[in-house]
Amino acid sequence: MIYLIVSNATNGQVIKFVVFDKEQNKPCPFVNAIIGDYFTISDDDGNIKIPSSGLMDTDSVIVKSMSYKEFNGDIKSLRGSDTIFLQPKVYMLNEVTIIDNNTSKKRNRILGYNRNFGPYGTQLDPESIIGVYIHPTKHTCKVKDMNFYIENSYGFKQKFRIRIFSFNREKKEVISDLLEENVFGETIAKEGWMTIDLERFNIVIPKEGALFAIEPLYFNTEELYIKLKDTKLTYILNYPTVKYCHQGNKENSFFYYKPKNKWFESSKGSTETTNHLIYINITEYK
Repeated sequence: MIYLIVSNATNGQVIKFVVFDKEQNKPCPFVNAIIGDYFTISDDDGNIKIPSSGLMDTDSVIVKSMSYKEFNGDIKSLRGSDTIFLQPKVYMLNEVTIIDNNTSKKRNRILGYNRNFGPYGTQLDPESIIGVYIHPTKHTCKVKDMNFYIENSYGFKQKFRIRIFSFNREKKEVISDLLEENVFGETIAKEGWMTIDLERFNIVIPKEGALFAIEPLYFNTEELYIKLKDTKLTYILNYPTVKYCHQGNKENSFFYYKPKNKWFESSKGSTETTNHLIYINITEYK
């Protein structure tokens, strides 16, 4: 895993980047990208293509925020198969501990990457709620708990509800609610860790994967900051009002949860206001 952390690029800025193929001792072609877009290194020549689904796969490059100077300093250490993460400003990250039913071993997964929101008509505005998708696994897994770090600079508490669904990634549809009971929580009013115990509910993640989400129960204009443990990466959870949805395209479309378990693509555009959960991919840490 490679992190390139910078601060002098803005959301929505069009940038250039390159991946260096050490095996062939040559750089891959430069690619223009908007910060927040997804690219997949898809062939031996190192060509980078946007996946048609617009969703992140394990071999994807997530374009976030970078400067030429800092990026070029590490360019020769990259391989075409590496996943590159560039520091975002409006992202969320989360962690969940799962137990493999077949081995009884615990595994931590880093969850989330709410796509960056820029002014180019490809995203919803930044006032969004978090949701995370567990990739399909070889075995079914039980959910132990969810852990997230709150950096709350405003000193208020935010009530929320945990939602977990089995999810058909191909059809982008909720299959069933894996957490039938209501699980409510309230953020602490100061900086610190929160743990939501879910083991007692005996939730089993099916092999097809599952969708996790944290759903705030009332609106705030303030922001909650969620940080990844032991790093300096900061991710933001904003209040859950969809004020508008830009007209996008198939490459950039992603999905929102609506109260009646219906989904719509951002590419269709929308002006309605509703509580929602954003469909977000995860990256697994072994």
